[in-house]
Amino acid sequence: MIKGKHHIVFDEIEYDRQQLEKFVAKFSNCIVSYNEYADRVLGKRSFDYFDGYNICDTSLLEGKHALDYEVISNLVNKFNIDVDFKNVNLMHFDKGFTFPIHTDHAMKAGIMFPILPDDAGEPIVFYKTDKAVPATDYNHLTDEDIDYKHYYSNTHPTLFNAQVPHGVPTVQKPRLYLKIMLFNNTYNDINKEFIR
Repeated sequence: MIKGKHHIVFDEIEYDRQQLEKFVAKFSNCIVSYNEYADRVLGKRSFDYFDGYNICDTSLLEGKHALDYEVISNLVNKFNIDVDFKNVNLMHFDKGFTFPIHTDHAMKAGIMFPILPDDAGEPIVFYKTDKAVPATDYNHLTDEDIDYKHYYSNTHPTLFNAQVPHGVPTVQKPRLYLKIMLFNNTYNDINKEFIR
């Protein structure tokens, strides 16, 4: 476990990015806006997600959610967490999408397994602020406020703190990540016992 200021690389865990790429290839026609997915599958949403923020909805092809597939559940089960299908998704950003600087609403932390592009693409960028507030837009921050950038590994999963201001620069290639959303575990909770 390599712990940074706002991220953790789980170097004890290695995953096969190419296996995941092969798995998601059959769902290439199942990419929908997260707004549409939330309304249809989750039953509610309290705000609109940005255009270009999508999900690869595996249920459209075979009626099964991502977590129902062994290739995904095997990765999720490497952690001592209790999640259901709503916490595990295949997040997709369109080419040209820019993730604004923000803190998340309810999600405390997220675990990312980059699938595409094969080099994991643009970094997550963390920003400095005196006091972070959940569910807040921080687009007033500039490059001068950057704390640091973290380039995701494409062989080891990375956890990031969703409650500090963060964003992603403009995506140069379509981006598809397996994402596990944590609503109970905070970044500071994570220790060796978090891994099975």
